[in-house]
Amino acid sequence: MEKTGYYDNLLTLIQTDWLNRKRILQTEASASYTKGLGITEKAYATISNVRDIELITRAEALTVLREYELYGKDDPSTRSSLNAAISDFSVIANALPTVQDAAKYKIASTTHHSKKKINGIPIDGFHEAINSHITRLGNRIRTIGISAAEKDILRQRKTNMKVTKDLYIQLQKKALEPID
Repeated sequence: MEKTGYYDNLLTLIQTDWLNRKRILQTEASASYTKGLGITEKAYATISNVRDIELITRAEALTVLREYELYGKDDPSTRSSLNAAISDFSVIANALPTVQDAAKYKIASTTHHSKKKINGIPIDGFHEAINSHITRLGNRIRTIGISAAEKDILRQRKTNMKVTKDLYIQLQKKALEPID
């Protein structure tokens, strides 16, 4: 077979795959799925608007665990990322009670490298875990083949993590305030 035969065959297969995808997207199941994704995105936005750091982080940790259960066990390409996310949320869960106890946090804050700060606030394990997760979500947004509705959910989850980071910085500032 000549090279052009391989190219023509490949182009035909790509076109067939695309047409099949378009047919799937026009089904009732696809419309229902897309509608459900919109409802899910609104639920994430509602959680973000409550501005409760524990609610937001627990919701995201639960989402990550559910993603691992649904496809992480069977898809080796996502397993390491989801395992890292699960580990990150363990760090986050451990950091929250510490920052909420000013005496403990003042002691803990002295263990962080002096150059790693945001406006005088230490960039601790919580920040590193949140930053890693924000990057992870951003990478997934750029994945080819996911729908606009799926990307919208990922964007909202990313926004939720940024809200969490802001809330955590407020907790850090409060914990590090001088006692009068």
